[in-house]
Amino acid sequence: MTVERTRAEETAPASAGASPIIQATDVVKTYDTGRVEVHALRGVSLTIQRGEMVAIMGPSGCGKTTLLNCLSGLDTIDSGLIMVGGADINRMSDNEKTEYRARRMGFVFQFYNLLPVLSSVENVELPLLVSGVSAREARQKALAALGAVHLGDWAEHRPGELSGGQRQRVTIARALVNDPKLIFLDEPTLGLDPAGQRQMLQLIRNLARQRGTTVILSTHFLDEVEQACPRVIILNRGRVVAQGTVAEMIRKAAAPRTGRFQVPSEMQETALTALKGARGVASAAYADGHDGSLMITLDEASLVTAQSGGAGMRGAITALMDAGVPILSFELEGSRLSDAFFSMTKED
Repeated sequence: MTVERTRAEETAPASAGASPIIQATDVVKTYDTGRVEVHALRGVSLTIQRGEMVAIMGPSGCGKTTLLNCLSGLDTIDSGLIMVGGADINRMSDNEKTEYRARRMGFVFQFYNLLPVLSSVENVELPLLVSGVSAREARQKALAALGAVHLGDWAEHRPGELSGGQRQRVTIARALVNDPKLIFLDEPTLGLDPAGQRQMLQLIRNLARQRGTTVILSTHFLDEVEQACPRVIILNRGRVVAQGTVAEMIRKAAAPRTGRFQVPSEMQETALTALKGARGVASAAYADGHDGSLMITLDEASLVTAQSGGAGMRGAITALMDAGVPILSFELEGSRLSDAFFSMTKED
């Protein structure tokens, strides 16, 4: 069955970026387990422009995977509207959705979803064969997609013979093989070390730019997407609580952060001088009250680079130690950058 073009699609401007590729309005999704209702999405509204690379962030259970599934038509919604490429995806039949996804979308799931008995090239060409592409053309496109993710020499290897990063690159090749306009990635760097995470996201970004593909990915941590995604959308408890650039999100996270040091009273002036020159410390002053403690404010750069304010705190401690100041006690407000960010999303 061929998916008919809607009037919105027919009349939409043809130039890239002229209209959103996804427009979601007041989307609600609830799962009824029989004993409890889980409100996964609570009135989510968002817009994704053509060619964007956007990260959907939030803590576990906030609704990230549900949102991706609803935006792609893998799951239905209870109310609201989701327009994809000018088409109301929830008005399509199951067969129409399947064909729409096969021709216009790519998917990368958390746990690869590769068939263990098939080689890399066979896994990549499978969606093309299912869509009716000839075996010869499917094999050519699959090999080209594997080459694009630097796995041309691993085409005949099965998943069990590949590393975790290589398996994930096979899934990216499979997502790209039909040249989709839109790719959904659910925790694409799950299980990879920090270096592997950065390499994977950079690969995805480079491929998306080359092809003009829109990318929507979910992740837990702001640190992970800082260099890859120009825009992030923050979910918490099924609601969009913030969106913008990474820098904007950091500012909204109540950064810079503060810490408190307790030092001997006779060393306070020495400590204050040392802290004012410490790496990663924006300012230092006596705390309000009469306990004689010193307050420091960590600069924004230390929060970003250390993911936790660790650079600023280490700089302060090192400066005090170098100055010969005993530290009786200290505390740092907040912890990891991502935790600091999510603190602004907590509901009463």
